[in-house]
Amino acid sequence: MTRIPPGLLQQIDWILEHEGEVPEGVDAGALFLEILPLLGSTDGPLRERKVLPILYTWIVRGQVSDDGLRDLARIVANEDHLFREIGVVAGDSVYMRAFAAYLLSAFVRRHQEEAGLLKSEDLRRFVDASIRYLDEEHDLRGYVSPETMWAHGVAHIADTVGALARCEELGADELQRMLDALGRALTADAAVFVHEEDARAADAVLAILGRGILSDDRVAGWLDSVVPSTRYDGKLPSVHHRYVNARNFLRSLYFQAQAADIDARLIELVRCAHGRLPER
Repeated sequence: MTRIPPGLLQQIDWILEHEGEVPEGVDAGALFLEILPLLGSTDGPLRERKVLPILYTWIVRGQVSDDGLRDLARIVANEDHLFREIGVVAGDSVYMRAFAAYLLSAFVRRHQEEAGLLKSEDLRRFVDASIRYLDEEHDLRGYVSPETMWAHGVAHIADTVGALARCEELGADELQRMLDALGRALTADAAVFVHEEDARAADAVLAILGRGILSDDRVAGWLDSVVPSTRYDGKLPSVHHRYVNARNFLRSLYFQAQAADIDARLIELVRCAHGRLPER
């Protein structure tokens, strides 16, 4: 059971009833920090239908000062939030990590609407944080239960990567590093992704490719790293998990690329990579 400080739930309900309005006389940044611990609640409806909408809305509307937003973004990306107990499998700490990942995309979205909100070093820090998250998050659950609802950390951080990819301040090296991290994460061998993580990651990849600054050779080399060398040869079921994840990821990427404004030659590279998947 999540413990909520006296009066805080009433404030949360008032804010929701007033469509995200900040209560009169209340410092939005201070209240944001008071609400933030509830982002890791095991009470799914509280976290996803109350806490998350308020925090996300306040970020994208800029209801906290620019300096305050920059400070909050760094807090959300720190060890107590995005990386709380990172590496733990099937623990409750995943909710804080996963929804901190979700919030990071809101900060980047606000930056895109208000140029200069985040400094270049902030954006690069979030690139590093996203890559670390993709490499170190081992709790791959999507929907968990009716009570706790979603974890879905890989999908959430993929959204953040996609938002970062659209930032003109970031160059080819950052894009390549994020692309490599997505490839590693989406070919995991611990489990098969079943909650559209492949589609969310494909959207992020298309944002990277859509910048048009990675050479065809770099994209082809990345695709080679995604294609597994075997389907069944190796330790089962891990080797098969990796195969299925890679196949689903490449299929999502191919069909989503066809619907996007992506150069035909890149779509052909993806098609050829899918064709190199091992046979039975």
